[in-house]
Amino acid sequence: MAQKMPNLVFLMETKNKTNVVERMRKCHQLEYSFIIDPMGIAGGLALMWDEEVKVEVEFSSGDLIDIYCKDLKCGHAMYISFLHALTNFQERLRLWQALKSSNLPNTLLWLCLRDFNEVLYHWKKIEH
Repeated sequence: MAQKMPNLVFLMETKNKTNVVERMRKCHQLEYSFIIDPMGIAGGLALMWDEEVKVEVEFSSGDLIDIYCKDLKCGHAMYISFLHALTNFQERLRLWQALKSSNLPNTLLWLCLRDFNEVLYHWKKIEH
């Protein structure tokens, strides 16, 4: 039985520096990466891909990576936003503003993969 490997992988809240994430990339036989190191022991984003995908990073911050992505086999292209919102309300507002004011051209599909860290009902939130 043949197994299909992903061409593009996004990891959020890696909590690991570049050298650890690079070892994971090599282990999974992916050719390229774009990594945002965590701040202390929190956060960290990693995007990894192989030679079948063309990736151009359009914008990045501690909680957001915007890319142009093209599948080189079939020719399909799109913009993708990968994000992991912080639990701080003001930081989440800043992220929402960044998404709303994104300069990504609207000529292609736009996919947003995320953890917004939003709670639908206040009673579901656990206070620490």
